[in-house]
Amino acid sequence: MTSSSHPVNFVRLLLLSVSVALAALVGTLPASYYLKTRYLSYFLAAEAVIFVGLFLYSHRSESPVSEGAGGLEYLLRALSAISLWGFLGVSILGFNEIFSLLFRLMARLLAWISGSQPFDPANITFYFTFGFAALFGLGVGAAIGRSIATRIYSVSLSSRNLEYSKTLGEQTKLYVYLVLNLLGLAAMVFLVYRFGGKSGFLFHLVLQLIPYLGSAWLLNLGTRVYSDSEVVEGIGRVLRFMDFEVVFSPRTSDQDLQSLLTGVDMLATRTNEAYIIQVKTASSSASDVDWTTGSGLRIKAATLRIPEIAQKVEGGSLSNKTVIPLLIICGRKQDPSLVEFSREQELEVVPLDNDAVSQLPTLRSKAELIAFGEKHFPKMAAAAVATEIEADKQMIQKGEQWA
Repeated sequence: MTSSSHPVNFVRLLLLSVSVALAALVGTLPASYYLKTRYLSYFLAAEAVIFVGLFLYSHRSESPVSEGAGGLEYLLRALSAISLWGFLGVSILGFNEIFSLLFRLMARLLAWISGSQPFDPANITFYFTFGFAALFGLGVGAAIGRSIATRIYSVSLSSRNLEYSKTLGEQTKLYVYLVLNLLGLAAMVFLVYRFGGKSGFLFHLVLQLIPYLGSAWLLNLGTRVYSDSEVVEGIGRVLRFMDFEVVFSPRTSDQDLQSLLTGVDMLATRTNEAYIIQVKTASSSASDVDWTTGSGLRIKAATLRIPEIAQKVEGGSLSNKTVIPLLIICGRKQDPSLVEFSREQELEVVPLDNDAVSQLPTLRSKAELIAFGEKHFPKMAAAAVATEIEADKQMIQKGEQWA
């Protein structure tokens, strides 16, 4: 991360922390009015700024995200934070009623025994409820911090989840839900300021359910982030339907040569060709893939063309085959040095954008897998067709000889 990016990331972290604090104020508004104190919401908001800020700072990205989150994604995260604080508000109301009943019974029992009431049940209930809220507020802050860290600006994920503006922005139903959600929150705030603190428990409980249930549908909303293994296995399935024999993580019994295969994700072989494949995702870095990655893979392929070494590779036959290095880049960009290197040297590069990466683990039918292969691996698909045509010609020639 460059020094110039620190102010930008600090401002982003601060804005996210403040937004979670505002979510705490909104999400626990009915509960604080029922307890007749705004200090509860203020205390939870302060907890959110401090605890969430520290959590996000400790999980900050080490390099800039290649595809940043859109405004819609930030809005959805804010509303989901309101839902989590709303759940805490519901819990506060419930525990307050339990504590109130318990301490009233204790006070009456002691008054019956001693003839005087030793403590005020209302005060004890308030302090117990406040302590419960403060303790569980830390857990809510941790959950929100983790959600933001992994869904908005984390690059420690294997393949970057797509922006909501791309995956959800065209869904009319999403905007209907958002409008209803925002209208519900506005109505809750109006009713709390108009009647809050003057009505009973059920009134405040119903209002407290609005931020909790109104935004609960957002908690699991998102584009799934797939692991490296799922992405690699998806590529392997595509290649198998292109008539390749695929071996994942190829190995050799020769320990001196095992280091040669380090970083090779799969070996795909066909009639007269063998692809040495390396898949680069955003799991370790979001930076552009430069020429050094391609050069290392090309050296591995050149070494595996030596018959004495090729025959020691387990699981895939490289004998009498053209060994081709193939670099597949998932959710990252090519550095100009890699583009120039692949053009001048013997290296094939297949870039897959985030849309393609998100499709890979979900492809199952033969038609889907073949269509994906033809779109993203056109050279390999064309070679497969040419091989089939040549095989058909040979079969026809043999048939004519027998005729």
